[in-house]
Amino acid sequence: MRTGITCAFVVLALLVSASNAQEDQPFHTSYFADETTISLSVTVAATSLDPEYNFDVQVALTERGPEGQIRFIDHSAHLAKVRCAAPKAVMIGQSEFMLSDSPEPGDWKQDLWRTFCLLPVS
Repeated sequence: MRTGITCAFVVLALLVSASNAQEDQPFHTSYFADETTISLSVTVAATSLDPEYNFDVQVALTERGPEGQIRFIDHSAHLAKVRCAAPKAVMIGQSEFMLSDSPEPGDWKQDLWRTFCLLPVS
């Protein structure tokens, strides 16, 4: 019993550490002509409770002005589900977005999928 509690605590601590590390590192940034940037980052990530998906994540949005100053932080909990195996998909709300094998550049859904489903190469 004690081992189970310890393992659960370690897993929770790793998830919190991973989500804190990801907060400062956006998985996608869009750049606009007026030098505004919109960054998307993961604030919470966990193994999905839905057997059709691998990960449940919360996505945050930050808008920055030309000098890098924060203009807006969206504190809403934008929930997404990520499926790594074919057919690759990201679900937002009730909308499922199927991902192609030849992604369009600048697609935030593809970038979210890459963040969780591609193994890092060193």
